[in-house]
Amino acid sequence: MKLLALTGLVVVLVVSNSSAQCPTLGQNATFTSTDCLPGSNPCALCPGDSYTLNATGSNLTAGDCINWYISDQPNFNPYNGEGTLLGCSALTTPPPDPCNPNPIFLGIFVNACGTEENNEFMAMWSGGGFNLSDLTATYEDPANNGCSWQVPSGAVQSSITSECPGAVFVGAGDDVPANVPLVIFGSNQADFDYNFSGLCSVYGTFYVTQSDCAPATELFPNTGNGTVTTNLSIGCWSDDITYDLSQISNVNGAFVAELPILGTIYGQGGCAWPSFPGLPGGSPIIEIEPLTVMVDADECNMGPYYIVGIYEPLPSGCPETMTNYLSYDVNCP
Repeated sequence: MKLLALTGLVVVLVVSNSSAQCPTLGQNATFTSTDCLPGSNPCALCPGDSYTLNATGSNLTAGDCINWYISDQPNFNPYNGEGTLLGCSALTTPPPDPCNPNPIFLGIFVNACGTEENNEFMAMWSGGGFNLSDLTATYEDPANNGCSWQVPSGAVQSSITSECPGAVFVGAGDDVPANVPLVIFGSNQADFDYNFSGLCSVYGTFYVTQSDCAPATELFPNTGNGTVTTNLSIGCWSDDITYDLSQISNVNGAFVAELPILGTIYGQGGCAWPSFPGLPGGSPIIEIEPLTVMVDADECNMGPYYIVGIYEPLPSGCPETMTNYLSYDVNCP
């Protein structure tokens, strides 16, 4: 197998783009109703009629909302407490379709920062998505096998979200959607404040999980002789990474990855996301549910009404984002 050593890779692959992790709502939201009075513009409705709101956007996170607000004042701003909430268009991901395509075992952060056995991590790409309870890690030392997964500790979440508000934290039973990076901490004692900005500047959304137990020994030794093999599997897929201990730098930040044709790659990333080569492009598929609203009798002859959608909760440090304004009238006899 061909061996390559890379240094400074994080500098080459990381491009600063702080806006990549902030949600943006499109300016093509729509208001549709089969009840509009013929020829009315804007749409004129009567009490009991209904209308449906649809929105688009980018860098969205499943579980959040596009909340729709209404007012009789044009250009109102719900972020300033203006308008009345109509409801939420929930942001969801399609159910996982495991191994369509297959996941990718991206690499291992072998020489961890801080306390070694507490802060080792791996990374994979989710492929078609899977349930985290189906993910199994098998380590060189059998004493470290048999653990499950938990939602990362508050300390891990705090250190990552300070730089990457789009990170999503998952544990056993949770779905990992298609087409996202997954960071896997190997110990429930993880406590080092790694810099993941190199990941979230490219992928606004990535997923993070953590072992629910502490390893008996180092998961990924970085001194000695011989080789170390680690396996990840989800039932329909399995992949190994094997590294040669003589090739590992005994300096914090040493990592290993495998690429088709090139084989095993050794690199140095410091105490930061090491930009494992081989991570596909793209973003998770996010579906925006439509919101259907019924016209109330107390809206009679009080229009026109204006509607706008906003992203909530807005991640810390991100600018306000709203849809285009929509309008309708209510005519009553």
